[in-house]
Amino acid sequence: MKRNSLQQLVAAFIERHTLLNPGQRVLVGVSGGLDSTVLAYLLRDLGYQIELAHVNYRRRGEASDNDAAFVADLSEQWAVPVHKCMVKPESLTEYPNTSFQDAARQLRYQFFEVTAQSHGLESVAVAHHLNDQAETILLALLRGRGPEGLAGMYPKRPLVSGLPIDLIRPLLSVPRDMLKEWALHHDIPWQHDASNESLDYRRNALRHQVMPLLEMIGETAAASNMARSATLLQKYVTTQWTPALDLFWAVVATSVYGYPALQVSELVRLGDVWKGRLVIEAVTRWFSSRPSSHRYVSAILELLESEVGRHVHIGAGTVWRERNTLVFVSPSPSEEPKTRSLQPGMIEPVQGGFLHFDQLAVPPAQRDPRTRHVAYFDADVLGENVRLRPWHEGDRMQPLGMTGTKRISDILTEAKVPVFLRPGFLVLERNGRIGWVVGIRQGAFAAVKADTKRIAKFTLLSDRTAER
Repeated sequence: MKRNSLQQLVAAFIERHTLLNPGQRVLVGVSGGLDSTVLAYLLRDLGYQIELAHVNYRRRGEASDNDAAFVADLSEQWAVPVHKCMVKPESLTEYPNTSFQDAARQLRYQFFEVTAQSHGLESVAVAHHLNDQAETILLALLRGRGPEGLAGMYPKRPLVSGLPIDLIRPLLSVPRDMLKEWALHHDIPWQHDASNESLDYRRNALRHQVMPLLEMIGETAAASNMARSATLLQKYVTTQWTPALDLFWAVVATSVYGYPALQVSELVRLGDVWKGRLVIEAVTRWFSSRPSSHRYVSAILELLESEVGRHVHIGAGTVWRERNTLVFVSPSPSEEPKTRSLQPGMIEPVQGGFLHFDQLAVPPAQRDPRTRHVAYFDADVLGENVRLRPWHEGDRMQPLGMTGTKRISDILTEAKVPVFLRPGFLVLERNGRIGWVVGIRQGAFAAVKADTKRIAKFTLLSDRTAER
């Protein structure tokens, strides 16, 4: 094979899909294997300013170190920068319910992101080729993916949403055999990874067992025909599916007390396909991780028929059924609320804001005892040892203006506080007597009377004051 023939094919693909500008700097992911090594050679020969990126997972012992040394030698030989990442084995355990291959891929792309940002690179090139595209489509079929999955890999996409860094695949139209033939013909060295032969990985099983059978049935055109189908489906997804998704998303997405949510009334009007797809979109956007199985979609959709307060745990978050919404709550990095003693002049952090305790020598000329965010007490009756604590199931309070007591849970329900927020609410008490469900309702204990001499004033300063 002439050296220029593959170069021309790749150069035309880069131009057709506007992957790179002439002479542009580009970070090239290089494992040391055939595909990525050929990619580095081609981009260098085409005049791009390449920088190499290599991740050593240390999974294959000496062989992994040899791969790293091979990439380092290329860097030295070409006088181009190389960016290396040595992975600690325990790093891959940070990706629960994920295979080694998927965890390694996530870590690798995070390394690409950090490296590209740090060095001002706007493109990251990886060596996926036409056969990889066919295997990706088959995996999507096996996993029950929809149109977007069956569309396979795109020549270019954002490396990370919201960042001006492109992930590009210049070899996506090139068959693997052509890459190998070109490398052999021009004495291009590469490292052999024995794990690529193992049938323990699904992609390898497809590559070595399923694809040869399909190529026999399709007269060697199976991979290219599948890739062509993916290209056609990509056009449909880009021009029809994605605009419709964006339109529906604008209608169903909302927020509750600052938490992202889907509107139930709007969601139930849609067909099953769009309901499921919008749930996937919500989990993808609002949770840092999600299960690999799509069974979570059914679990969330079942909440549409559930009572308020039902919830399901999905990956790194929880989805709650509220009155009119499905609320997506990620775990809070803050600690659980604790019991605290209060003294005049203190400002205490609470859920969504701060609580200020002030003692007034002269009662205010005007006060509204019905306000939710300011509570006034007779300071002499309230006394010392005032505590702020989380409410507990079974807690009761006599609301101001009533003769009997009510459960705190009922007070929160009447105030229409979403179930998922209730654990974070606090009560003000002294010696077991509750005087205020903070930000919700004041009690009769230590209420201000006509003969009150000193007033204890508590003010909730919160960004969510208006919503409560």
